[in-house]
Amino acid sequence: MARGNFGSIRMMMTMEKRLLIALISALVLGASSWAWGDTINWTFTIAGNYTVSDATKVEVVGGVAKLIAVDQTDNDNTSTGFGGGTHNQTQWDSGNNWLELQVGQSSGNFISRVMDVGCTAAWNSISWTPQRPLYKELLNNKGIESGYPEGNANMTGNVLLMHMNEASGTIVDYSGEGNNGTNSGALYSQTGKFNTALSFDGVDDYVEVPDNSSLDITDKITVEAWMKPSSDRWKYKKPITISGSSSGLTDHQVKVVVGYDSDMQADYDDLRFVDANGNILSYWIENYTASNATVWVKVPSIPTSGTTIYMYYGNPSASSASSGTNTFIFFDNFPGTSLDGAKWTATSSANVTVNNGVRINAGDIYTNSTVSSSPQNKIFEMKARYHNGTASYSGINIANAQSTQGSNAGSNALAYNMTQSGAAYNLTLWGANGTTASYNIVSNGNLGTPTLDTDYIIGFSFYGSTQISYFYQNTSYTDVNRLTYSGTWNQPFYLWLGYFTGSTAGGTDIDDITVRWVRVRKYASPEPSATEGNETAAGISKAGSYGIGANTTTAFASINNQMISGAISSGWNHITLTYDKNAGGTDEMKLYVNGVQTATKDYSTAISTNTNNLWVGDLFNGTIDEVAIYNRALTADEIADHYKRGVLRLKYQVRSGSTNPPTGNFIGPDSTTGTYYSELSNSTTGLPSLSLTNVSNNRYFQYKAYLETDNSFYSPELKSVVIGPTHYPGDNPTVQNNTGQTYAVLNSFVETLGAGNVGSVKYQISKDGTNWYYWNGFNWVAASGYSQANTAAEVNTNCGQFDNDVGTGDFYFKAFLHSDAAAQQVELDQVDLGYTPKVISVWVSDSTFTFGTNPLNTWLTPQISVITNAGTVAENFVGRISQLTDGFNTWAISSSTNGVDTIRAQWSTTSQTGPWTDISTYDTDFTIATSVAVNNSVSFWFRIQTPTSTSSYNEHSSTLTVTAQEY
Repeated sequence: MARGNFGSIRMMMTMEKRLLIALISALVLGASSWAWGDTINWTFTIAGNYTVSDATKVEVVGGVAKLIAVDQTDNDNTSTGFGGGTHNQTQWDSGNNWLELQVGQSSGNFISRVMDVGCTAAWNSISWTPQRPLYKELLNNKGIESGYPEGNANMTGNVLLMHMNEASGTIVDYSGEGNNGTNSGALYSQTGKFNTALSFDGVDDYVEVPDNSSLDITDKITVEAWMKPSSDRWKYKKPITISGSSSGLTDHQVKVVVGYDSDMQADYDDLRFVDANGNILSYWIENYTASNATVWVKVPSIPTSGTTIYMYYGNPSASSASSGTNTFIFFDNFPGTSLDGAKWTATSSANVTVNNGVRINAGDIYTNSTVSSSPQNKIFEMKARYHNGTASYSGINIANAQSTQGSNAGSNALAYNMTQSGAAYNLTLWGANGTTASYNIVSNGNLGTPTLDTDYIIGFSFYGSTQISYFYQNTSYTDVNRLTYSGTWNQPFYLWLGYFTGSTAGGTDIDDITVRWVRVRKYASPEPSATEGNETAAGISKAGSYGIGANTTTAFASINNQMISGAISSGWNHITLTYDKNAGGTDEMKLYVNGVQTATKDYSTAISTNTNNLWVGDLFNGTIDEVAIYNRALTADEIADHYKRGVLRLKYQVRSGSTNPPTGNFIGPDSTTGTYYSELSNSTTGLPSLSLTNVSNNRYFQYKAYLETDNSFYSPELKSVVIGPTHYPGDNPTVQNNTGQTYAVLNSFVETLGAGNVGSVKYQISKDGTNWYYWNGFNWVAASGYSQANTAAEVNTNCGQFDNDVGTGDFYFKAFLHSDAAAQQVELDQVDLGYTPKVISVWVSDSTFTFGTNPLNTWLTPQISVITNAGTVAENFVGRISQLTDGFNTWAISSSTNGVDTIRAQWSTTSQTGPWTDISTYDTDFTIATSVAVNNSVSFWFRIQTPTSTSSYNEHSSTLTVTAQEY
């Protein structure tokens, strides 16, 4: 290939009135005449003209020599991709071009090849392309993914999205609708399906989301969440609205009639009650049937406007928590086989039978217990039965002094008894006004005749300080009669069981009366009432509208209390309800478990709208993550994709080092082996690209990819991994010219850097392409490596001394492309060398001619030059003649004949008599000789034929240049 001007001789031709042709020939190197400068440009347009030290690091393309970015991308199964790493229960799927788990494996990993940048460098990012979003939370603000090959999420219609990642405070809705929730009792920062989750105890923990129009969905809906039940608790709850009273009430016992639900235990043992703050309330089941139960609940606070408590049920494993002792002011249902000494004190020795109630046998038995300093706003009741009509007065009694023992002496006392007389109920009052000790029966009326061996509830109430009411049977707890006193009943009192002595009471045996229970409770007039509300399912629900939930065996979903259910496995399950009222046909309501449709129902009624709040985690015992609600029905494919993004995981750890391979553990973001880089940190709509933290600057780098699945039918699919930043070879690779330029003296050296260059270039130069030199500040000396190289400016300043220090020859350069910290691209566009040629020897036998002796239309005497190849390789000799011109007139040139202002020019390498070869065109190369060996010479004759006539006798001039080009 051409190396440019290797050397030249110039012939100057002039024409005056006497045509003068002069051949300039001061052309022997070192000869004294004169020399001229020349320039050569290396433009990197032809890759084959240059040699690079490593073709994987430097390329010559498009007129630029530049660094090739270090291959930090794994996207195939070659040695520079996934094929260059180590597999552990993973494999390359050549059909799909992705990395996956081996069949049947639930986890595996892949350790990458070692990436080498040639010097200490930073490693700050990892990006990858999974086949689908994996281990990635759903998108905020109704985002739409588009960058994944498949499985892109479309959050259009999303009205609630809770990632459950909070460590405290409000549970944020990321849908953009502002449906934030308030946490009541749930534990933050629990291990989630994605990041963290909330844990619920199944009793009184929940997140409450205020009612909002965006949640009042009527026609199409999707509710989805990841749920991990830990044990079976309560499936359902209902709000119980408690009416208010004329004044606020505290710790008041409220009667709740609970209708039976098929999800309840038959004996109602799974009932539980909590207040609005989630506090568990004491309750007592008075009685139950197959259709309902009468339950008393102790409500901590009932304002005048009323309040709401909540009833839980639907737990087949729950045991009864019914407790009259915890519910009432005083309560005894006489369990066991003896009286409770903490409640009753025997005043005389006798036999007592305790068996599902108490019967006091014959004998002088008197028992009592202090219960309160005042009876005001209380009810005193007992449940008893009458056996054979021989019993004396017996029942609930209160007195102002325990010492009275039922006598009337100086006491204020009240008794409500079953009596032998007429087998009736009686109310007896002594000294009711508190001012007289006389025996005074205020009322001894027959309130009704009891049926033998039948339980009755009898009792009396104090309302305020002046009203006493009494009642029996008490199915509705309304007053039978009310007594108003002129005095105030405000005496301390005592409860006592036993029989009366004295002339009025008569009789001595009360063993035919059985008292089932005795209780004292608070009283108000009117009493608060209780009303059941809509059923709420365990899990996530808007009562009366929609919901999903789960226990350890079953997932369920509801629309308008229409329920469908399906089996689940242990651990995390993805549970989804879809409903499309207008779908037509069948299966408008669908339940999906772990991406698979498991239950359907034909139902086409608008979803009820109400003011009920949305509850998350209520009644649910376990952990909940990633809750989402949409006002559209997701497709089966969308639901499967949402399931896979949670059940499949791709995670990464990395390491760097100064050795190959790096030593030490693979680490995650916090520099430990316990954390990972994953799409848990990718909240964008596109592919994951994460910043690496705590990775030391080093030459070598590796990553470790962890592939995991919770469902052996599916595997994570990894198509590519890219490590950043983009690095360029940091070991200063080189590019050098293949063809040297013969020089006598070096005059200048200039580099032109590319537009994309941000690095730097240094050089070593040579006279033969083998031995390399650099400027050490004083001289050109032998060089070795990048540390002994110079900038272009340094070469330019000092290149004139090169021929003195090193000698003449053929000039070569070696360019070191330096990327600082392997972070910079280096581009070299051009290298320009200014030089004084080392000219080929050309001799001329005669250098002057007189026009007068060489008339027009005459062949001038041929001139001879001997051209010698003084180079180092075989050469071709090439000549070129410039136009003969005087500035106004140009002589044409002809290959056949001269003429007016037309010449002929010929050359020969045989003899001065030819044979001759015409030069037919100015400024065009003609080959004189080919493959001239080193030190060989060629005789070169040159002649011209003058014009037949000329329009101008001005001086004409031309230049004949002979160059040598490498063979």
